[in-house]
Amino acid sequence: MNKNYEKYATLQKNNAEHLFNIVKNLSYETVLDVGAGTGFLSKYFNNCISLDIDKSLKTYHKKFVVGEAEHLPFKDKSFDLTISNFALHLCDVELSIKEMIRVSKQYVACSFPINGSLEGWIYNFPEENTVLELLKSKNIKVLEKTIYSIKFTNLELLKFINTTGKPKRIHAKNFISKSQIKDILVKIENPYFIVLSFLLEV
Repeated sequence: MNKNYEKYATLQKNNAEHLFNIVKNLSYETVLDVGAGTGFLSKYFNNCISLDIDKSLKTYHKKFVVGEAEHLPFKDKSFDLTISNFALHLCDVELSIKEMIRVSKQYVACSFPINGSLEGWIYNFPEENTVLELLKSKNIKVLEKTIYSIKFTNLELLKFINTTGKPKRIHAKNFISKSQIKDILVKIENPYFIVLSFLLEV
Protein backbone atom coordinates (compact mmCIF):
# COMPACT_ATOMS: atom_id res chain seq x y z
CA MET A 1 0.00 0.00 0.00
CA ASN A 2 1.33 3.42 -0.98
CA LYS A 3 2.35 5.38 2.13
CA ASN A 4 0.38 8.43 0.92
CA TYR A 5 -2.83 6.43 0.42
CA GLU A 6 -4.75 7.84 3.37
CA LYS A 7 -3.65 11.39 2.53
CA TYR A 8 -5.00 11.35 -1.02
CA ALA A 9 -7.81 8.78 -0.80
CA THR A 10 -10.30 11.49 0.17
CA LEU A 11 -12.88 10.04 -2.22
CA GLN A 12 -12.81 6.64 -0.47
CA LYS A 13 -12.96 8.32 2.92
CA ASN A 14 -15.92 10.56 2.08
CA ASN A 15 -17.73 7.79 0.27
CA ALA A 16 -17.30 5.47 3.27
CA GLU A 17 -19.24 7.98 5.34
CA HIS A 18 -21.90 8.12 2.62
CA LEU A 19 -22.27 4.31 2.62
CA PHE A 20 -22.39 4.11 6.40
CA ASN A 21 -25.20 6.66 6.48
CA ILE A 22 -27.15 4.41 4.10
CA VAL A 23 -26.87 1.32 6.33
CA LYS A 24 -26.55 2.69 9.86
CA ASN A 25 -30.26 2.38 10.68
CA LEU A 26 -30.55 -1.20 9.43
CA SER A 27 -30.65 -4.18 11.78
CA TYR A 28 -27.49 -6.33 11.49
CA GLU A 29 -24.71 -7.84 13.57
CA THR A 30 -22.08 -9.44 11.32
CA VAL A 31 -20.45 -7.39 8.54
CA LEU A 32 -18.02 -8.14 5.69
CA ASP A 33 -16.14 -5.26 4.05
CA VAL A 34 -14.94 -6.31 0.56
CA GLY A 35 -11.86 -4.49 -0.72
CA ALA A 36 -11.49 -2.84 2.67
CA GLY A 37 -8.25 -0.95 2.01
CA THR A 38 -7.09 0.79 5.17
CA GLY A 39 -10.52 0.57 6.75
CA PHE A 40 -12.31 3.83 5.99
CA LEU A 41 -15.60 1.90 6.08
CA SER A 42 -14.69 -1.02 8.38
CA LYS A 43 -14.01 1.33 11.28
CA TYR A 44 -17.71 2.15 11.59
CA PHE A 45 -18.64 -1.42 12.58
CA ASN A 46 -17.96 -3.37 15.77
CA ASN A 47 -18.26 -6.89 14.36
CA CYS A 48 -16.65 -6.58 10.92
CA ILE A 49 -14.32 -8.81 8.92
CA SER A 50 -12.21 -6.84 6.43
CA LEU A 51 -11.19 -8.54 3.19
CA ASP A 52 -8.58 -7.32 0.74
CA ILE A 53 -6.17 -8.83 -1.79
CA ASP A 54 -3.28 -6.85 -0.25
CA LYS A 55 -2.00 -8.74 2.82
CA SER A 56 0.02 -5.72 3.99
CA LEU A 57 -3.27 -4.07 5.04
CA LYS A 58 -3.76 -6.50 7.92
CA THR A 59 -2.23 -4.05 10.39
CA TYR A 60 -5.13 -1.62 9.83
CA HIS A 61 -7.83 -4.08 10.91
CA LYS A 62 -8.99 -6.06 13.94
CA LYS A 63 -10.24 -8.97 11.81
CA PHE A 64 -8.65 -9.36 8.39
CA VAL A 65 -8.79 -11.98 5.62
CA VAL A 66 -6.74 -12.01 2.43
CA GLY A 67 -8.98 -12.77 -0.52
CA GLU A 68 -10.47 -11.76 -3.85
CA ALA A 69 -13.86 -10.14 -4.30
CA GLU A 70 -14.65 -12.55 -7.13
CA HIS A 71 -14.06 -15.63 -4.91
CA LEU A 72 -15.05 -14.77 -1.35
CA PRO A 73 -13.70 -17.46 1.02
CA PHE A 74 -16.94 -17.76 3.03
CA LYS A 75 -20.00 -20.02 3.06
CA ASP A 76 -23.39 -18.89 1.75
CA LYS A 77 -25.24 -16.45 4.00
CA SER A 78 -22.31 -15.93 6.34
CA PHE A 79 -22.95 -12.22 7.06
CA ASP A 80 -25.93 -10.01 7.81
CA LEU A 81 -24.44 -7.15 5.80
CA THR A 82 -21.83 -7.20 3.02
CA ILE A 83 -20.38 -3.87 1.91
CA SER A 84 -17.82 -2.51 -0.53
CA ASN A 85 -16.52 1.03 -0.77
CA PHE A 86 -14.93 2.16 -4.06
CA ALA A 87 -13.22 -1.16 -4.80
CA LEU A 88 -15.30 -3.28 -7.18
CA HIS A 89 -14.35 -1.28 -10.29
CA LEU A 90 -10.84 -2.68 -9.80
CA CYS A 91 -12.23 -6.23 -10.01
CA ASP A 92 -14.70 -8.17 -12.12
CA VAL A 93 -17.72 -6.25 -10.87
CA GLU A 94 -20.36 -8.79 -11.93
CA LEU A 95 -18.65 -11.73 -10.24
CA SER A 96 -17.95 -9.62 -7.16
CA ILE A 97 -21.56 -8.52 -6.72
CA LYS A 98 -22.77 -12.10 -7.20
CA GLU A 99 -20.35 -13.25 -4.50
CA MET A 100 -21.42 -10.49 -2.12
CA ILE A 101 -25.06 -11.49 -2.60
CA ARG A 102 -24.16 -15.15 -2.05
CA VAL A 103 -22.50 -14.59 1.33
CA SER A 104 -25.17 -12.17 2.60
CA LYS A 105 -28.16 -13.05 4.75
CA GLN A 106 -29.87 -9.66 4.56
CA TYR A 107 -28.16 -6.68 2.93
CA VAL A 108 -25.55 -5.69 0.35
CA ALA A 109 -24.31 -2.10 -0.02
CA CYS A 110 -21.83 -0.98 -2.70
CA SER A 111 -20.40 2.15 -4.22
CA PHE A 112 -18.01 2.43 -7.19
CA PRO A 113 -17.34 4.58 -10.29
CA ILE A 114 -19.12 3.62 -13.51
CA ASN A 115 -18.74 4.20 -17.24
CA GLY A 116 -18.47 7.90 -18.10
CA SER A 117 -15.83 8.47 -15.46
CA LEU A 118 -12.44 9.82 -16.58
CA GLU A 119 -13.17 9.93 -20.30
CA GLY A 120 -10.03 8.87 -22.15
CA TRP A 121 -8.64 6.84 -19.25
CA ILE A 122 -6.71 3.57 -19.83
CA TYR A 123 -9.40 1.13 -18.71
CA ASN A 124 -13.17 0.97 -18.80
CA PHE A 125 -15.35 1.38 -15.75
CA PRO A 126 -18.40 -0.86 -15.20
CA GLU A 127 -21.51 -0.10 -17.23
CA GLU A 128 -24.45 1.15 -15.14
CA ASN A 129 -26.98 -0.81 -17.20
CA THR A 130 -24.98 -4.03 -16.86
CA VAL A 131 -24.95 -3.69 -13.09
CA LEU A 132 -28.65 -2.83 -12.87
CA GLU A 133 -29.60 -5.75 -15.14
CA LEU A 134 -27.58 -8.04 -12.89
CA LEU A 135 -29.58 -6.83 -9.89
CA LYS A 136 -32.86 -7.40 -11.72
CA SER A 137 -31.86 -10.97 -12.52
CA LYS A 138 -31.70 -11.89 -8.85
CA ASN A 139 -34.48 -12.38 -6.32
CA ILE A 140 -33.45 -9.21 -4.51
CA LYS A 141 -34.89 -5.81 -3.71
CA VAL A 142 -33.12 -2.53 -4.48
CA LEU A 143 -33.83 -0.41 -1.41
CA GLU A 144 -31.79 2.59 -2.53
CA LYS A 145 -29.87 3.68 -5.64
CA THR A 146 -28.05 6.95 -6.27
CA ILE A 147 -25.76 8.26 -9.00
CA TYR A 148 -23.63 11.34 -8.46
CA SER A 149 -20.47 12.94 -9.86
CA ILE A 150 -17.26 14.05 -8.16
CA LYS A 151 -14.95 16.52 -9.88
CA PHE A 152 -11.15 16.74 -9.58
CA THR A 153 -8.39 19.01 -10.71
CA ASN A 154 -5.79 17.26 -12.88
CA LEU A 155 -3.23 17.42 -10.05
CA GLU A 156 -5.69 15.98 -7.52
CA LEU A 157 -6.54 13.21 -9.95
CA LEU A 158 -2.87 12.39 -10.58
CA LYS A 159 -2.20 12.04 -6.85
CA PHE A 160 -5.38 10.01 -6.42
CA ILE A 161 -4.57 7.52 -9.21
CA ASN A 162 -0.92 7.11 -8.21
CA THR A 163 -1.75 6.27 -4.59
CA THR A 164 -5.12 4.51 -4.50
CA GLY A 165 -4.85 1.45 -6.69
CA LYS A 166 -5.09 0.00 -10.16
CA PRO A 167 -7.16 -2.95 -11.41
CA LYS A 168 -5.80 -6.46 -11.07
CA ARG A 169 -3.90 -7.65 -14.13
CA ILE A 170 -6.59 -10.09 -15.23
CA HIS A 171 -9.17 -7.29 -15.35
CA ALA A 172 -7.09 -4.56 -16.99
CA LYS A 173 -6.13 -4.31 -20.64
CA ASN A 174 -3.14 -2.08 -20.05
CA PHE A 175 -0.51 -1.66 -17.36
CA ILE A 176 1.63 1.40 -17.91
CA SER A 177 4.33 3.42 -16.18
CA LYS A 178 3.74 6.37 -13.85
CA SER A 179 5.11 8.77 -16.47
CA GLN A 180 2.62 7.41 -19.02
CA ILE A 181 -0.18 7.75 -16.46
CA LYS A 182 0.78 11.38 -15.91
CA ASP A 183 0.78 12.08 -19.67
CA ILE A 184 -2.72 10.64 -20.00
CA LEU A 185 -4.15 12.36 -16.93
CA VAL A 186 -3.05 15.87 -17.87
CA LYS A 187 -4.91 15.51 -21.18
CA ILE A 188 -8.24 14.66 -19.52
CA GLU A 189 -10.47 17.72 -19.60
CA ASN A 190 -12.74 18.32 -16.60
CA PRO A 191 -11.84 15.04 -14.84
CA TYR A 192 -14.61 13.53 -12.76
CA PHE A 193 -15.99 10.25 -11.48
CA ILE A 194 -19.60 9.15 -11.94
CA VAL A 195 -20.40 7.05 -8.88
CA LEU A 196 -23.11 4.40 -8.52
CA SER A 197 -24.21 3.59 -4.98
CA PHE A 198 -26.88 1.05 -4.01
CA LEU A 199 -28.37 -0.88 -1.10
CA LEU A 200 -29.91 -4.32 -1.67
CA GLU A 201 -32.08 -6.58 0.45
CA VAL A 202 -31.37 -10.21 -0.42
